[in-house]
Amino acid sequence: MCNVGFEWNRSNLLVGGGWVVRNERGVVQCHSRRAFSNIHSLDEAKLVVILWALESMGSHRMTNIIVAGDFSELVGAVERPLAWPSFLHQVGEIELAMARIEGCRLRSVGNEANKGATFIAQSVTRQGLIRSYVQNGHPPWLFELFVNESRCL
Repeated sequence: MCNVGFEWNRSNLLVGGGWVVRNERGVVQCHSRRAFSNIHSLDEAKLVVILWALESMGSHRMTNIIVAGDFSELVGAVERPLAWPSFLHQVGEIELAMARIEGCRLRSVGNEANKGATFIAQSVTRQGLIRSYVQNGHPPWLFELFVNESRCL
């Protein structure tokens, strides 16, 4: 599973994105953070972050992965494109990115199920940590959160 979080700061048009990949037992394998600038809407913020996460999963040669985040409109549009005609462009981009990953599926989850990835994303907008990176395991500063989450899985 790849949990994806984002936070958009409307005043400075900055988006923070974070993803966390876990194995089938819920143990964090790796995570990443990225900053995106000049993002003018919440919809654009969601799209750039989900596309970045999908691109990352493809680059890391992940297969049979569920990409989960607070993207209910985008997930709905991918699952039922005729019901979401205004999202056709976004659906096309997402489907193209997903086609590069064998067994990739999207899932909409709320913030409660996505805390770690969201906290990583918030480190961009709230703490100004704009350097992008990919790292094995979980971030050291979120040790307790991820250890407690893995106990509940």
